[in-house]
Amino acid sequence: MRETTTPVGDDVAAGMKRRTILAGAAWSVPAIAVATASPAFAATTTTKKADIQITSVQWNAQGGTSAVPADATFNADNGLFVDATVRNNGPDTITGVSVAISLPISAHQLDPSKSHYPEASDGWSYYTSYDDVTVPGNRVVTFRNDSLTLAPSQTATVRIKYWTTSDKGVTVDNIKPFVAFQATDPNVEETNQSNNGEKTANSYNVHT
Repeated sequence: MRETTTPVGDDVAAGMKRRTILAGAAWSVPAIAVATASPAFAATTTTKKADIQITSVQWNAQGGTSAVPADATFNADNGLFVDATVRNNGPDTITGVSVAISLPISAHQLDPSKSHYPEASDGWSYYTSYDDVTVPGNRVVTFRNDSLTLAPSQTATVRIKYWTTSDKGVTVDNIKPFVAFQATDPNVEETNQSNNGEKTANSYNVHT
């Protein structure tokens, strides 16, 4: 029997900052391209500005409708979900949003070749996944909704379903999923990237 014990604490929030979420995903805003063939026909790309803020994030067991339990313990192949809400604080309307979730690999089913891989609400499509370079042992899974339009002050909520590992002998405590949003349009300049992501307030444990 293999037993893995991995402490996962508040350092997840410190580690999964903007640079972590950007790692492995094409979310950085490039410089504005300017065509210089002729001054009379010079073209510029108009950059929109927006403050993409995560306003709430919480986990629960799949099928759960009551308040989020505190410090619950789950066994092998148990289903959970995270509900996360994003708000566009403006000033411009944007179209296209990505969401990323970071989870401990040993405690969750994060192998795309197996069943019960993370999935998101209708309209959100799997985009990519990669190891979290600043939180060793975590993996980031990202989804996109390229048709989602958010006017200033408008919000949207995404549900990400995921499952605990089916491996036996795993013990991971104090898990707080971290979720972050980002505009997918490279012509959107984010004016405040410090509020894109947040961990859940309550933690849970996985004991298989």
